[in-house]
Amino acid sequence: MFCENCGTRNNENAKYCIKCGYDLNNQKGIVPAVNSQSYVQSSNNTSDGRGTASLVLGIVSFILPCIGFLTAIIGLCLGGTSKTKNGARTAGIVLNTIVVIIYAVFVIIPIFFGAAWPGIQKQINDEWSNISSNEPYSGIIINSIE
Repeated sequence: MFCENCGTRNNENAKYCIKCGYDLNNQKGIVPAVNSQSYVQSSNNTSDGRGTASLVLGIVSFILPCIGFLTAIIGLCLGGTSKTKNGARTAGIVLNTIVVIIYAVFVIIPIFFGAAWPGIQKQINDEWSNISSNEPYSGIIINSIE
């Protein structure tokens, strides 16, 4: 006999369900096995694996910085497309987002400004050479005490 409350198989002479404690004597009838199977399958929260993969890639992003940005982007894509909303998916998205932000702040932005740095450095050196050669300088007023 199957419990009509939770779908668990019980002995034919059982008075209460072994899983949920439901009174089996008050059932309207014996629940067939097909209904209990469909109930059990629908109640399972099956994972598609993308959330777990997102979490693993987030951890790899921290451990291997040489490929961290690429694995973080892939991890964000996998976590974002995961159909299940579980802790692994959320943790993966958070970890991968942190890695992307770290790479943006410490790698991508410095590379961008590093490409512009030679021009900025030349301008600074020219202005300092004007100051040190005692030529009139209109940009900064320097009071010298002699």
